Amino acid sequence: MRELKLDRYDIRILEEIQNDGRISRIELGERINLSPSQCYRRLKLMEDAGLIDRYIAVLDREKAGFDISAIVMVKCATSGGNVRNEVIALINSLDEVIEGYGTTGEYDFLLKVYCHNMKAFTNLLINHFQVACIANMHSYIMTDCFKYNTALPIKSNH
Repeated sequence: MRELKLDRYDIRILEEIQNDGRISRIELGERINLSPSQCYRRLKLMEDAGLIDRYIAVLDREKAGFDISAIVMVKCATSGGNVRNEVIALINSLDEVIEGYGTTGEYDFLLKVYCHNMKAFTNLLINHFQVACIANMHSYIMTDCFKYNTALPIKSNH
């Protein structure tokens, strides 16, 4: 990936598309005071450079029927040479795990998990996380969300 030099127009484009990925090139141009063709050219450069990974729709978790959101901390078992990869493969196989991160500290992984209800969450923990490659886990049910944002705070890199 080549490094892009972002100017104020690029930053504005990124801010706008992070808030509305379906914005038309015409409306985008009007908002940032560039022609639609200039917006397209700049977007294409950022896409080709890999800065824009993909365009997605963000669903409302509760309206989609996911009443339980949780953070699950996982510690790998210490025996075996491929334990970390086994745990990662397990995590990647579970649709309920929305995000997974390797961490420092007492636990090896932090997972963000969505389930339809408490029974489904309990079944997930019992049926999938009580395996030989996992030594310990700890879960935190999230009770409310007071901040949620998918947009990165883009700044100029020049």
